[in-house]
Amino acid sequence: MDKTEHCLLIATGAEDFAREVGIELVANESLVHEWAQKRLNAYKTFERTISEDKPRNTGAIGSHGSTPTATTTTTTDPPLSGGTGSSEHDTVGAVAIDSRGNCAVATSTGGITAKRVGRVGDSPIVGAGGYADNTSGAVSTTGTDVLELQLMIMYVFWAKGHGEALMRTCLARHVMYEFTAEGRAAGTGRFTLQQAVDKSLDMMADRVDGYGGAIAVAPGGEVGVGFTTPMM
Repeated sequence: MDKTEHCLLIATGAEDFAREVGIELVANESLVHEWAQKRLNAYKTFERTISEDKPRNTGAIGSHGSTPTATTTTTTDPPLSGGTGSSEHDTVGAVAIDSRGNCAVATSTGGITAKRVGRVGDSPIVGAGGYADNTSGAVSTTGTDVLELQLMIMYVFWAKGHGEALMRTCLARHVMYEFTAEGRAAGTGRFTLQQAVDKSLDMMADRVDGYGGAIAVAPGGEVGVGFTTPMM
């Protein structure tokens, strides 16, 4: 992206630009892993099964972001073969500082199962899936795949742990806002980075009933880590 003045390119425009700068392209179909196809098939089966026999006791999430109780969740991974263990979930985030205090963030994603064609998630959105500023620090955030949350709660609703909640609240940027500004404005001194992460996740749950996680690092080496989902 250092060869264009733009910050974000998607779809065919991104592919055209990649060709212009000499990046070798591959067929999009080759990027669909067998594991992802199995997850999609499981999602469709789950949707069909639950729509035919929806449980009466749904354990619905409360309006102020209360998480599912122990009686409505399970600690087992989705019953799929081909790599669905807890060590093989989709999103990977990283934050770093170098010896000069430069901050950097990287967030990858596997997307969400059964997403609509054309959907852009939080990972490439500055301030949502990631944020880095040498004066404050770096943050990487993530949500939860819709299939994982549905299989765990056994209740059909559009899961609140995916990237839309992170985008609606600009979660990554909000962490740094809490860390650098709000505490001083309140006259109590700034929050620690850990407090900023926790407060931001609480804010997302309260404002949009959203759940996710964040990792953060400040130029001085301070670290914050937090999550509000069952599978991180």
